[in-house]
Amino acid sequence: MRHSARGLTLIELMVTVVVLAILLAIGVPSFREFYLNNRITSQINMLHSHLLLARSEAVKRNRAALVCGRAADSLPCADRDWSQGWVVFVDRDGDGIPTLDSPTGCAQQGDAAALPGDDCILATAGPLEADLTLTAGTGINGMLSFGGFGNARCREGFLEECYFTLCDSRGSESALSLIVGRTGHAQTSRTTPDSEKLTCPE
Repeated sequence: MRHSARGLTLIELMVTVVVLAILLAIGVPSFREFYLNNRITSQINMLHSHLLLARSEAVKRNRAALVCGRAADSLPCADRDWSQGWVVFVDRDGDGIPTLDSPTGCAQQGDAAALPGDDCILATAGPLEADLTLTAGTGINGMLSFGGFGNARCREGFLEECYFTLCDSRGSESALSLIVGRTGHAQTSRTTPDSEKLTCPE
């Protein structure tokens, strides 16, 4: 017995289109939110990994390792706006300023033989995407350092708890902070170290 091929009727086609439109209306905003949240998490994780690198290098060398926010056009370090990226380095010449043309990877020459301007660049991070802002807390003035015991120190004080706030175009409701404790360990949070709501630049 032969059966003729049957296509979709106009009503079936319209129902299919409506169902697809509903699924897209539900799914697209959710996917965008997922993408934005993942982007903030990835960025804060990169900063966290660079802080861990600085801390481990400081302990290994028993010498200060610093993380410096990059200024918009040049160094020395930025103040509280770290949106232009940062530099992780071992301050072998003791001037507190990273020298970007120093060798990367920390070659094995002794620290005692370091010349002026001869630092050791461990890692660098470039500018964030246009709608992202990274702001250092009030205790951080352009730089965060780790000592030989792994303890963290902000530039404007000694062994206080420091934190960073990462925001995107959605504002403080989606902001994420990275809190660095006195021992040098860091953790992400949705609040400040004092459990207050995060604020973002306007």
